[in-house]
Amino acid sequence: MPVITRFTLAGPRPADPANHAKAIRALVLAWIASGSPDVARASHDLGGLKPYSIGPLTRISSTNLWTFDVRFVDDRLEPMVVHGAGAVGTSKRLGADTYQLALEPQEIRRASWEQIIRSARACALWRIRFETPTAHRTGTSSRVVRPVPDIQVYGRGWLARWKGFAPVPLPDGVDLAVEALAITAQMGRTADVALDPGRSVTGFVGTIDLEMGHPEHQAPEVLSAIDALLTLAEFGGTGMETMRGMGVTVRARAWDAIPLVASGRLRGGGWRRNRDV
Repeated sequence: MPVITRFTLAGPRPADPANHAKAIRALVLAWIASGSPDVARASHDLGGLKPYSIGPLTRISSTNLWTFDVRFVDDRLEPMVVHGAGAVGTSKRLGADTYQLALEPQEIRRASWEQIIRSARACALWRIRFETPTAHRTGTSSRVVRPVPDIQVYGRGWLARWKGFAPVPLPDGVDLAVEALAITAQMGRTADVALDPGRSVTGFVGTIDLEMGHPEHQAPEVLSAIDALLTLAEFGGTGMETMRGMGVTVRARAWDAIPLVASGRLRGGGWRRNRDV
């Protein structure tokens, strides 16, 4: 049962919130390990099939409070993380900065696999928004990173995560339907995020419009399955480094406002504006 849980910390403003992404990933793994070292090790070693994603450290208005969301695809990990976080007031070290857990963990959203399927619509047009830099690796080298959205790469990733964690199977034909998806429009920016000292990655931030090619050739249940995969992306994220704040994905309606960049920086800070795409 996918679930999103928010953690609130009190502490200093970092020079760049994105710099704490690696420390937050390590912190969450440590919380899991406090309940089961074997589960933590397995979660770290699952390759591309990550059982959760982690959003960026985001400031609450002009306060000293900071939040980050852990988006669980495998909800069996949620109680381990919540328990491992400890009591309110517990100190947490992120790099050179010390924070305190300011509030009890807050459940933001929960949806069973059956609910995701039941709420899915047999439609052929979608819009999704990448709220943090989104990119994917390509070629034989993991160092080759592409920020230009590739819906086939992303769709295969969502489908693999569904097959890896969902107890509810998708209908036959979804694999081929993913290959028939096309990006019909995109609006946004590229932005850099520092993953490690001396190493930054460029990703895409903004919206993409998707369309199913020849939807009349697809069964309604297959179109609904694609719709369900887009909902799953809101929990599992999209592309690479989803445990370090990249690839946060939300579904957007065509009439939604699309906040992109203010004063050359994304909301919450942490990424540099590069160029229009």
